[in-house]
Amino acid sequence: MTTGTNKDGENKTWFDIKAKSNNQAEISIYDEIGGWGVSAQQFATDLKALGSNIKQIDLHIHSPGGSVFDGIAIFNLLKNHPANKTVYID
Repeated sequence: MTTGTNKDGENKTWFDIKAKSNNQAEISIYDEIGGWGVSAQQFATDLKALGSNIKQIDLHIHSPGGSVFDGIAIFNLLKNHPANKTVYID
């Protein structure tokens, strides 16, 4: 996961992608999408880094919004990923 720097100089990102097992991943989007200079391009890089064996993605969202362009890009990345997706609005 890549971090950007918030206004206080702290490293921060609005998403977290981690493998829970060999074939399951968890993605959390818990802040403003596109914030701190971390773009959908970095999200795509981190999603791809999970590997091709991921069959299930659990997506947790608690976000006030953010960049429409990054949001649409993330939607398309997840839609086109072959894994089954379960979305939780936290």
